[in-house]
Amino acid sequence: MDFLRLLAADLHALRAEAKRKYPVVKEAVDRALEALPALQQQYAALLRVEGRAPGPGHPLFQSESVLRPFLLACNHTNASHKILVLALASIQRLVSWDAIEPASVGSILRVLQIQAEKNAHADVQVKLLQTLLQLMTLAYEEKKDAGPQDKTKQQTAVQDTGQQQDSELVGNEDMVMQAVWICMHLHATSSSASSVVGNTAAMTIRQLVSLAFGKVHASPEAKHVGVLLFQELCFMSREENGVWLKRTAVSPMSAALGVELLETVLAAHYALFRDDVEFKAVLKQQMTPLVQSVLEMGCNDKSGGSANSGITGPTNTSITSSNTTGAVVSCTGNDRIQTSSKHEKPKRKGHVV
Repeated sequence: MDFLRLLAADLHALRAEAKRKYPVVKEAVDRALEALPALQQQYAALLRVEGRAPGPGHPLFQSESVLRPFLLACNHTNASHKILVLALASIQRLVSWDAIEPASVGSILRVLQIQAEKNAHADVQVKLLQTLLQLMTLAYEEKKDAGPQDKTKQQTAVQDTGQQQDSELVGNEDMVMQAVWICMHLHATSSSASSVVGNTAAMTIRQLVSLAFGKVHASPEAKHVGVLLFQELCFMSREENGVWLKRTAVSPMSAALGVELLETVLAAHYALFRDDVEFKAVLKQQMTPLVQSVLEMGCNDKSGGSANSGITGPTNTSITSSNTTGAVVSCTGNDRIQTSSKHEKPKRKGHVV
């Protein structure tokens, strides 16, 4: 009941802010407030029958009419800063309580993307990223949290349907695309990578990548998402537009972050790239050009790093590789490439070659 009371307080606060300038939002709030008494009665009935209060994730709390006014507030083109903060905080409350229908995840992502594109307030951007991470974590991990065995058959059927939809969300490349784009956009457009928004965006995308690769074995669709995501990270690391991230403003810091994410994925899931045909193929196709570009950058940039790259190489570092014939190729900071043989005899003094 405390959760429903908090929702009622959120709705009343939103109504007070929206009643004059935003009539559409006010009407949606009024309809949500009208639906709350019925939800409270159902809550009391369940408490009497089951002997305990319904907890997070119960279908009772997943009401589209309650979510709608907060979505409308975030979707409004002229919404004030105060209304946006109220609406995002309420959406975050609903997500944290698992009171979101799987079908509403796409709608929430759309309004988060809208605000990521047009809102420059740091507090709104941070709240947006926090909500995004909770939403994606819910979508990826809810299937683990099966309901108690003593629930009614009706509730079990609802849960089974929700779990089936959740598995579809895990393999939904459009949903992952939107989430990754939001993080990369805010990271690239933040004042600096060390800013609060930049740090939060980097942390969020690390978690999203971890969630996506943690579920690659869940379904063929989830595996496909993992392959495409790895490909996009390779594009980003080479400062190129990818298939998903065409609209992302690529910055030096996003390139460096891409390399970091690739390293993390390869370290955590090396067996996947060793054994799976698709992941082996994308590794060969995308990582080879990336490694070559990094090596060329270290050899050809006399200043020790590219002016437009987030990857900086040392000034006087020599990169040495050897092949099976014993030839040694040495590349120094002075752009000189020297080839010699390991078995070449030393020249004697006074001997003319």
